[in-house]
Amino acid sequence: MQYKQFDIPPALKDKVHSFWTLEDDGSGTMPKVFRTIADGRPGLIFQHSDSGTMYKAGKKLPPLFLYGATTKHSLITLEGNFKTTGVFFSPLVLKTVFGLDASLLTDDCMDGADIHQAGRQRLLEQLLNSNTGAQQVDMLSGFLSGAVKGDVPSRDKVEYAVSRIMAKRGNITIEELTRDIYVTERSLERAFKAFVGMSPKLFIRISRFRAAMGQLNNSDYGRLTDIAFAHDYADQSHFTRTFREFTGFSPRQYLRQSGEVA
Repeated sequence: MQYKQFDIPPALKDKVHSFWTLEDDGSGTMPKVFRTIADGRPGLIFQHSDSGTMYKAGKKLPPLFLYGATTKHSLITLEGNFKTTGVFFSPLVLKTVFGLDASLLTDDCMDGADIHQAGRQRLLEQLLNSNTGAQQVDMLSGFLSGAVKGDVPSRDKVEYAVSRIMAKRGNITIEELTRDIYVTERSLERAFKAFVGMSPKLFIRISRFRAAMGQLNNSDYGRLTDIAFAHDYADQSHFTRTFREFTGFSPRQYLRQSGEVA
């Protein structure tokens, strides 16, 4: 199995977290099962229908699908000789690029068959006619470069709040955010659900969890309590409960299973 990331064009760095491909020739254990975990970011995935098929909760997924922010863990099954290309987006992209209410796709996905730009072939048709993951990444880059909505009310405030939360790695309060951007908590929550797909409190929790998981992945700790206290969890038990909520594993189980987690 080969996983590869691609460079992001400078013009897309505010929209895209990463472009990636995952390829497998079908040898070894079949089918292959991956666990997705809470991320807080939307994305887009293309799996060529001639190569293999993806399933979630027993449901066959379309060759191209757009998915919303993930707030819980789930299982994805891959069957066949799969060649998958994907994009991890920045948190606001469903609203700012695709014009969607992000809350409609939280922990869900939509068929990407009708995603297109005026006067151009549908994105799915372009991808199906491509030969390599690199070509598909180029097509996705071109599409995203031209798929920008006009100015959206409240965008700047939510964008600032999201950047603050991520910069602070989730170590920030709602009160600090509302004071910084001069909005009420209710207004902030309404805007977050439309742009990000969840409440700011949940986005803060997921951001803090992701920062703690990054420290775990980097083996930058002596004991799990070091990670818990570094990220302002009350104790190791609190950190473990949160970790299990968002991944389905305890931290130790996750380290043993990390090859099957996306």
